[in-house]
Amino acid sequence: MIDFLKKYKKEIIRVVIAIVSMILLALIILGILMLTKVITFEDGFKFNISIFDNLRDSFWIYIVFILLQVVITTLLCFAPGTTTMFIGLGIALFGANWKCFLVLYIGVVLSSIAMDLVGRFGGSFLIKKLIGENNYLEATNLLKEKGTVYLPFMYLLPIFPDDALCMVAGMIKLKFPLHLIYICLCRGIGIATIVFGFSVIPFSEFDGVYDYLVLIAVILVYVFVLFKITRWLDKMYSKYLKRKQEKELTKQNDDSNEIKEIESPENKE
Repeated sequence: MIDFLKKYKKEIIRVVIAIVSMILLALIILGILMLTKVITFEDGFKFNISIFDNLRDSFWIYIVFILLQVVITTLLCFAPGTTTMFIGLGIALFGANWKCFLVLYIGVVLSSIAMDLVGRFGGSFLIKKLIGENNYLEATNLLKEKGTVYLPFMYLLPIFPDDALCMVAGMIKLKFPLHLIYICLCRGIGIATIVFGFSVIPFSEFDGVYDYLVLIAVILVYVFVLFKITRWLDKMYSKYLKRKQEKELTKQNDDSNEIKEIESPENKE
């Protein structure tokens, strides 16, 4: 048991932090609901749906939700599914609509910028502590080699650790304006896909397992098509870089030949 704890000490600490943070988030939400009298325990557990509906449509619930999303996703960037969890919570609170999308979009953009800045100015030491050295090395190698093409692809799908990738992208000094475009466009599309997917998919008309299998097949085809497009873009980008390097080498060789001709004894005479 002691050897197991020593071997997986870092992983255990991350899981404990994630669990404690989830509990803290639940307690904060519970406290807000109790303070606003949405939930009461005076005469047993009671849930006031009318007050909840008024609170849900108020301005402050959006501010509180965005702040919690930014703080918790930044602190738990190494934990998988943190942003997805907030997307699910947002859909449950606000419904799968434009209002929910805008709230989640603002929160994701702000938290992504915060994580980029942490990575950009916090350095590799902080990132290794937050996401682990193995994850750090894998992510940095991937982003350095293929980041320009594959980072937008990974932002489009919720199966990748988007939050940790934001931090690593900042650490490798990916151009901030380019990264901001990736965040605003690709992470926005990823959120919209989940939020509006719930309203587009006719779950009420599903009769059995076959309908869910068709849905899974459609999702897999969507991922496959995105991957193939990304692979094609990667090949085009690699060819562009190769041509660029060849032009630079040719230019350097021409410059060096010109210098040699100028410095030759015959030209000096």
